[in-house]
Order: sequence, then C-alpha cells, then structure tokens
Amino acid sequence: MLAVSFAKTTARSGKEWLQGFTIQFTGDDAGIDHGGLTKAWVQEVGYALWGSDAFFDTTAAGSLFKPDSATDVLLHCFHVPSESLYRWLGRFLAYALYQQCVLDCALSPWALRWLIRVIETQAAAPALLRQAAGSWRRDGSDDCKIASISGSVLLSHMDASGLPPETPLRVSGQHIEADFDGETVRATLSDGQLHWSDGDLWVRCSESSMLPVWEQTPTGDDQLLEDLATMDPAMANSLWRVRHEMLEEDLQWLTFSYGGRELVPGGDDIDVSAENRAEYVRLCCKAALLYTSQRAFQAFSDGFFEVIPPEMFLGAPVDIFQWLLLGNAQISDAQMSKLEQIIIPEGLVPKHLKDQAEVRDSARWVFDIIHRSDDNFRSRLFEFWTGNGRLPLGGVEAIEPKPRLQVMVSQEKQYIPVDYVWEVQIPGGWRAYGQQMCGNLNNMLEAGLRMCEFQMGPNKIVIDLGAGLQINSRTNERRRIRRRPLQFLADDTVLSLQG
Repeated sequence: MLAVSFAKTTARSGKEWLQGFTIQFTGDDAGIDHGGLTKAWVQEVGYALWGSDAFFDTTAAGSLFKPDSATDVLLHCFHVPSESLYRWLGRFLAYALYQQCVLDCALSPWALRWLIRVIETQAAAPALLRQAAGSWRRDGSDDCKIASISGSVLLSHMDASGLPPETPLRVSGQHIEADFDGETVRATLSDGQLHWSDGDLWVRCSESSMLPVWEQTPTGDDQLLEDLATMDPAMANSLWRVRHEMLEEDLQWLTFSYGGRELVPGGDDIDVSAENRAEYVRLCCKAALLYTSQRAFQAFSDGFFEVIPPEMFLGAPVDIFQWLLLGNAQISDAQMSKLEQIIIPEGLVPKHLKDQAEVRDSARWVFDIIHRSDDNFRSRLFEFWTGNGRLPLGGVEAIEPKPRLQVMVSQEKQYIPVDYVWEVQIPGGWRAYGQQMCGNLNNMLEAGLRMCEFQMGPNKIVIDLGAGLQINSRTNERRRIRRRPLQFLADDTVLSLQG
C-alpha cells in the first residue's frame, strides 16, 4: 500500500493534496469514502512506514530519519531517493492533520518539533533575510554551495572540517550586513544574486527551508538541551551534567568532537574546560539535532509546508504537531460518558425510533459493557467504530464524521413508510417501489448510508442514493430514482404501492 500510495501521489503539488483524495480499497468490500476509508488508509500507511527499519533508524525516542549518507531507500522493489520519500512523508502527515486523522506515529518527537522551530526561526527573521534564505555558491564556481542563510545567521561551508561556523546577519535598509574578520561587508539581493560590497557575487543554489536557529544565550542553551531530550534523552542528560555538574578534572577527558567528527577545526586536540564547556555542549547539541540528517529534515519540512502554510501555526505550542497527530491513546471513563451523551439519543439509528425506551436501553447496555472493559478493548472498539483506535486531541467531541449507533429492531409488523416513498423512472413515467423497499431506503437515508444492492433473478441491482440512480450491474442499465412525500403522489401510484 505504501508503494502504491507513494507512486500515485508523489508528483502532486501541495495544493492538490489540500483538495483531497478519494480512497478506495480493492476487492468486494471496497467501501465508500465518507472519511472512514481515509482514516483507514492513514493507519495502513503508518503501519507500513514504521513497521520495519527500512526507512528509519529506530531509537529510544522513536523513528529517526536515515543519515544523509544513505542516499536512497528500497520501496517495494524500487530504489527511491531518501529525500523524495521524506518530502512525501511531510505531505502525508500534513494531509493527515488537515483531514483530522490521528495515527500511531512512531516518528521521533524531534522531527515534529523541528517544524515549529523552523516556523519560529522564519518568523523572527526580517523580511529581507527570509527572501535570502537558502544555499548559495560563488558565481562561476563549481562548488555546490559556499554558505547557507537561515534566519538571521549565515552558515559557512568553506571549511569541510568541523560544524559550519555561524555569522550573525543584520538588515540595514535594503542591505544585508555581516562582520568577517573584524570588517563589515554589505550585500544587496537582486535577481536571485547576492552582490557583496567586497566584490564577491553569490548565486542561489536552492531555496530549501530554513534550519532552526537558537539564541546563543543561557535560555537558548536550555532550549537546545530540551530539544535534544526529545531525540536522545540519554545524551541530553549527559550533556546537562557536562554543562552544570561535571568537575573540571573530569572535563579534561573530553575533546571538541562528536560521533567521530570534529566540532571545530582541530577539535580532537582541544580539551573541554570550565571556560569552554558551554560552547562544547552547544555544538554537540547542534551536531546531533541539525547535521546528521540535515537534508532529510529539510525535505520533510519542505513537504509539510507545501500542504499547510507555516504561518498557520505561528505561536503554537512547541509540541502541537505531536499532540494533533497522535491524539490520545487513553480512552477514559469520562470520555466514554461524553460519547454516550452524544450517541443517546441523537446518534441512534433508525432516527424515527430514537425516543423508544427499548432502543435507548439497548444502546445503554452497549455502553455499560464498554465502561467495564479495559484500554485494549476500547482501543479495538474505537478502531472498528471510527477507523482509529486513538482519540483526537479535542476528545470524542472532535471525532468526524460523528459516530452513530444502529440498533437492529425486529417488529412483528413491517414498518410502513407513511411519509415518503421511493420511485424509479421507467419508460412512460415513474413507478413506486414496494412498501418494504421504501421503508429500507428511508432507513438507509436516515442512517447516512448511500448504497445498497440486492439480487433480482440474474441481475444484481445497485441503488445509489447519493447519485439518485438504480444500476443494473449485469447490463449497466441506469435509471433515475427519487424520494417524494406520499401526499403528493397520484392515486394510481398509491394503489401500486398497496398492491
């Protein structure tokens, strides 16, 4: 399912994703998508994404993107560029959020928090720096990029050793200013080029989304450790001890390197001390959060924001995407009581019997069983009932479409449709269905159902209430149907009903 879904939707733009898809499963029970099949599709794709280590690295905090050194992944029997899959994942999760679907998302919380950090970085940057965001190279150079601009920071890529040095950027009028080696230089953005006052000319390589930027302050340092804890709690705890508790005689065993990579040029030969420990912790956090899977994270956020504009979540809590996508796995007694109030009586089907004491008692009997059940039973029941075993962040009130409970009522006397009858168009006019069929169609309409089928000799007849059609599946003959108040029917039509 993942491979088919990827192939059919990967070329679609963000606007096309927002227009939505109609999900249809193959087979005899293909179903009609009124929201339930979309939820089921989201669940199935989620299982395929996080059911193995094929697409992500499994960590204690969840599934994390493959490092940038892994250029492709095997999807079914095809090699797909990793960035393409992660960009598609961003669109998929944005679509799930837009459709109010919750899922058992095993993605590391840092991947979802990354989206908010990008939004914050973009919002804090002046308009001119937002226009200049992306990767740049010198004009006439074959180098892929010389620097990147993210927020109010320039990241230099001239030296491959160590992490990219950060240079603060300022905006003065229509100019971008930066200090290099004690000298202030200015740049003007024009036609996709940066013209520097020292004569240097940069050409844009790409307009990928910004990288998160943290303030170089104690507050920014605490935020870095907090974010790292969502990706690697053990490492965050160790670095917190280095920053606040470790004695100086123990610091000397550490050098400015992380994961076999120097944090600064010559970092293997630079010992950590009480004076530079804050810088060491800051660089370790950034190496882990930003630079192991940088292209994967940027592709993911690019895809997400193609579907949902980032400004929609400006000022939102930092873990808002995790809350919205995962919902609540615990279905409490209080939530079940709220659902009971929603269902009884307005959610009961058939509607014309919702006020009958026997129907309400039967519905309450169902909820009595649910109240006595455990979390696993409730989760399985909700998955069967609503298409998902988790509750939305807003609780049962936020479930869409609203759940209903149909109570099967057996009566000695067949219910006669006294208000409305159904007719099918035949050559020369209209003919009413029999009483039982009219009653069944009325009940279907009240229950929110759209289609039914029945066998008539060698023919399988499908009635589509939404389209107003009766379809013979064998001959593909189509006839219009309509629903009319009984009082407006002609006398001969009424007689045909009673005959």
